[in-house]
Amino acid sequence: MACLQLNTFLCALFLSINFLELCVGVDRLLPNQTIVVGQTLMSESQVFEMGFFSPGNSRNRYLGIWYVSTPDVVVWVANRDEPVPDSGEVLLAIAGNGDLVISSAGRVVWSTNSSGVAASPVLQLLDTGNLVLVDGESESSLRGAYGRVLIIQLIHGYQE
Repeated sequence: MACLQLNTFLCALFLSINFLELCVGVDRLLPNQTIVVGQTLMSESQVFEMGFFSPGNSRNRYLGIWYVSTPDVVVWVANRDEPVPDSGEVLLAIAGNGDLVISSAGRVVWSTNSSGVAASPVLQLLDTGNLVLVDGESESSLRGAYGRVLIIQLIHGYQE
């Protein structure tokens, strides 16, 4: 009976820790992690948040960055030209070559198309709202410009 209680306690503890991680929001994405609809990255000071969203009554999903205090004010959208239908699973991951990739139904929808390969790439949402891909081992930026990834264009809401 004591073994059953211990197993129940350990399962509850494990689930609580995983749930807490999803609720708190972290500012980094590691190569073995993904972000799916409903999960987000949040900057350390909790000013900016990044994740998948559907503007208004849209049936499409986009990866974007928005203000935590006003989530309807989206400041950057990755796949503006390639929305993902709301019906399929969509995820954000760091590919084996270090690229940031949005995929849906096994198809790459958007990627950074970088030429640099990092030993341990880490995606981080900074307190400035900038999204950077760094080498986790050296903490140096991988490529000075990933085009739309590192450049955040502030807009007053996103219109589909």
